[in-house]
Amino acid sequence: KEAEKAAIVLGAGFGVDHKRNKEVEEAAIRAVTDYYRSKGWDVDPTYQTKRLGFDLLCSKGSKVKKAEVKGIFGENVSFVMTAGERRVSKDKDFVLHVVCNALSKPTIKTWTGQEMEKHFAFTEINYLASLKN
Repeated sequence: KEAEKAAIVLGAGFGVDHKRNKEVEEAAIRAVTDYYRSKGWDVDPTYQTKRLGFDLLCSKGSKVKKAEVKGIFGENVSFVMTAGERRVSKDKDFVLHVVCNALSKPTIKTWTGQEMEKHFAFTEINYLASLKN
């Protein structure tokens, strides 16, 4: 119960329940995939495993979107973004979809890369530490 409260307050990826985090992520991907397909877009989900900085490659005619999907258990829009995802957000085809309440009543919130930079504050939370020679 405490982990659930923490996830609601903190947002995506911060809960201590890794199984729930995975369920939230998968539900968010499904919600965004269903959204695009309902609008006539083709969705290639294989990009989730390619580590290119986005999860879904969506296309409709000559239009392309590189969709990064963040699933959130509650409503607080707060999530971890990798350096690669942030780099790709500069691409004109990048779009960020945050799915709040992913396991209950999914609500998709969307920002372009430019909008994301304007509306979000970014805080460094990880470093790679290596032994010095």
